[in-house]
Amino acid sequence: MAAGTAHIADEELESTFLEELAALERFRIAYTGLYPGTPLSREDPDVRRLLEGMALFSARTRLAADRGLHRSVVRVFRQHFSYLLGPAPALGMLRATPTAQFVDAAELPRGAEAVLIDPATGRGGEARAFRFRTLGRLRVLPIELAGVNLLRVRGRGYRILLRFTQAFETRLELGELSLHVNHLDDLASSIAVLHALEAHCTGASVVFDADVHEDTAGTPCEVDFGPPSRAGHEISRADHPLRDARAALRFPRQDLYINVRGLAPRRSFRRFTICLDLDEGWPRELHLNADGLELFVVPIVNERIDMANPIEHDGTRERHAVRHPDDGARFVPSTVLGVYRIGSDGLAPLEPAVVPDRLSGGAGAPGARRESYDLAYEGRGDQRRAWLALSLPGAVEKPQRVAVEAVWHQPSIRDASASDLAVRLADRYIAGVSWSCSGALSPPVESEIEDDRDSLFELLSLKSQRALGPDELRFLLRALGTRSQPLFDRLVSALAGADMGRKPFAKSTSGFKCVYRLEFEGLTPSELPRLHLFCRKLLDVLRAWSVEEVVELVARVSNLGEELRFG
Repeated sequence: MAAGTAHIADEELESTFLEELAALERFRIAYTGLYPGTPLSREDPDVRRLLEGMALFSARTRLAADRGLHRSVVRVFRQHFSYLLGPAPALGMLRATPTAQFVDAAELPRGAEAVLIDPATGRGGEARAFRFRTLGRLRVLPIELAGVNLLRVRGRGYRILLRFTQAFETRLELGELSLHVNHLDDLASSIAVLHALEAHCTGASVVFDADVHEDTAGTPCEVDFGPPSRAGHEISRADHPLRDARAALRFPRQDLYINVRGLAPRRSFRRFTICLDLDEGWPRELHLNADGLELFVVPIVNERIDMANPIEHDGTRERHAVRHPDDGARFVPSTVLGVYRIGSDGLAPLEPAVVPDRLSGGAGAPGARRESYDLAYEGRGDQRRAWLALSLPGAVEKPQRVAVEAVWHQPSIRDASASDLAVRLADRYIAGVSWSCSGALSPPVESEIEDDRDSLFELLSLKSQRALGPDELRFLLRALGTRSQPLFDRLVSALAGADMGRKPFAKSTSGFKCVYRLEFEGLTPSELPRLHLFCRKLLDVLRAWSVEEVVELVARVSNLGEELRFG
C-alpha cells in the first residue's frame, strides 16, 4: 500500500479506535458506579491493556464490516453504473501537419494508437510513453489553410474566405473537411467563435482556382457545426452514451468543429476557397485567422482495451491481482469488461457473482455451485488496483487458467505537459506527416461518487424518477464530472429551476414527447455561447438517462430575457 493510502487508513483506524476506547471508558465508569467493589480501576495496567485490546478489536471489526458493506454496494452498482464509477482517463487533441513530402491522401481509422513520449521527466530521468487511441476517423490531405479573410458584403452582411492550397495541381477528392476551432488557444474564446459562426452563417460555397470577391458565386456546399459525423459501425466495446457525455462535459474541445461537405471538384486544381456567408449580426470585433482554425485534428483518449496477465487459480488464494502485461507503462485498470476460463476449446466467459442463480445461463444440477467471479477495486490514481475473486468448483483438484479483459489508462500522465511531448503513431507510418498535440491535455480524474455510499443510493433513486428537478440535475451532472470543467460547473451552479412536461408527438411510440424546461439565473451575455454547448450535451445526458422519451430541452435565462431551444 502506498504511503498516502496507508496514512489515510491509519488515521481512520486511529479515529475509530479512540471512539471505541471512549465508549468502553464510559461503560467502565457506569459499571463501577453501580458496583463499587469491582476492581476496574483505570490505573490498573491489566484493565488498561484489556480495554485497549477490546477497543482495537472492535475498531478493526467495525471498519472491516463497513468496508465489506461498501464493497458489496459498489459491486451491485457497478453492474448498472460502471461508466460513472471508474476513473476518467486523460483526453487530448491529436494534430497532423502535412509537409512538402506528403503527396497522397491518407486515413487514420478510429481506434488507431498514438504514443505520446515524455522525454526525461519520469522516475530517475527515464522517458515515459503514454498510449492514446483516436476517438474518430482522421483523413489527412496534402493541403494547407493559407489564409482567412473577412469581407463586407454591401446590404447582405459579411463573407469569410477560407483559402486552401496544395503543392501540385491534382484532382484531389476532398469530400468533407473538418476544421477544429482553437481560437487563441483558449477554450472560452473558441466556444464563442464557433457559436458566432453557427448563429450567423447563412450558407456556404466553394470556388476552385479563381479569385474570390464579396459577390463571387461558388458551388453550394453544406456546412454544420459540432463533432464530425461518425460512421454507424464505429463503436467500441467501451462506448456508452453517458460515458461519452462524461468525456464531453470534461473536455468540450472535442466538439468544436466546422464541417464542410459536398466539396466536389470537376477537374484538377491547385487552390480553392470556401466561402462562409454571414448575416448582418456578425460581431465586427471578432477577427479570425488561420492559426485559430486547425486542419486534421482528432480527439484522443489515454485508454486501451487489453488482456491482463493470465491468472493461475488453484483454489488456495482468496483473490488475485489483475495486472497489465507491461509493468513499465504503469497501466491502471479503469474497469473490467470480461473474465474468461481458458480451456482447450478457447475462452469460456464466466458470470459475475451478483447474477442470481435463477438468472444464470449456466447448465448444471440444481444446487450445484456455478462458475463465477467477483471484482473489487481499491485505491485511487496510480495506486488503483483491481482484485479478482474466483469461484471455480474443482480448481483444487484441477487448477484453472483465467483471462481478464479490462480497460486500462495511465494516471501518471497527470504531471506531463503537452508541449513537451513527442508524438508518433504506434502501429503505422505515414510519410511526410508530423504529429503533435493541439492545446493542453485534460488530466485524468477520479469518480466523485465511487467511494460515497450515500451518493450511490441517490444515483439509484434518480434512475427510477420520471422527472429530475434542479437539485437532481445538479447531482447527476456533478456525478458526470462537471466540477473538472470550470466553464460548465459555473452553469450548473446557475441552474435555478427544472420542470418536465409532455406534448403530443406523432413520431413517438407513446404519442407524446417530453420537454425539459430549465431556468438559469445570474449569467452574463458572454456565457450564452457556453450555455448553448452545455445544453446540447445536457440533452444527450437526459436522453440516455431518463426512462421517458426526452426529445426537447428549453433553457431560459431570466436576467437576460433569452430562451434557447434544443432537440
